[in-house]
Amino acid sequence: MEKIKNYFRRFPVLRNSYRKLWMAVQFAREGDSVGILANLGLLQKYAQVRRLKVPADLYTPEYFLGEDGCEGVNEFNESLGEKISRRLACVLSEIKQVEGGEFLDLGCGRGEILYQLEKKAKRVVGVDYSVAAVEISRKIVRKAEVIQADVVEFLPNYSASPFDGILMIDITEHLYDWELAIVFQQVDRLLRNAGCLYIDTPLLVNGYSQLHVNIKEKPEDYLQFLPNYSIEKTILTDSVGANHLIIFKKASERINRLHGW
Repeated sequence: MEKIKNYFRRFPVLRNSYRKLWMAVQFAREGDSVGILANLGLLQKYAQVRRLKVPADLYTPEYFLGEDGCEGVNEFNESLGEKISRRLACVLSEIKQVEGGEFLDLGCGRGEILYQLEKKAKRVVGVDYSVAAVEISRKIVRKAEVIQADVVEFLPNYSASPFDGILMIDITEHLYDWELAIVFQQVDRLLRNAGCLYIDTPLLVNGYSQLHVNIKEKPEDYLQFLPNYSIEKTILTDSVGANHLIIFKKASERINRLHGW
């Protein structure tokens, strides 16, 4: 077996093909059709087609900086990230082990959280689909890396050492379940054991609804995508928008089928 592994290590193309085939077999055994299609790259191709209807420049700089822009615009325009909205401040206060830690912010927006985290963290990476958001973020951060990309397409091909924490603020409600399956699969790959995933999103409480493609009824609904996680805490961060911060803790010791081949 070791000889076979050494052979594949010498030829990365063959190794990658073998790994995809191995993963497809595992998904098939578990009846995971989404995993099979994602592993073959078919769902990512569909995502590319769907994104043509939602261009990366749809949200203009005015959306992020204008008087009627998105949440936290007044604080941002006043301080360029030094002051943040009450909701983001609540999220930031719950992030663990910032000192010397490594963090990935999916859907980083204007970059306020990146700006705050990089003050103490060792490594900070932000990803956002909006061209305007990425341009604004890059102007205020000093150390953080900011990447313009669609997370559904980007994450399966993203190679990086694991992170201590991964943030998803105002993003899960914009992704269909099959997209969440792809994203959370990669989040699991990129998050260290015992690390935390921080999701801030609306929940369907008190009859609340919005024009989003996917709002869950309760935090536990996300566990279908995160079987090796537990919910550590849920906090109401915005009573008007029914936003909740959900903190998921990754199991400290386990066998991860995504890491072997």
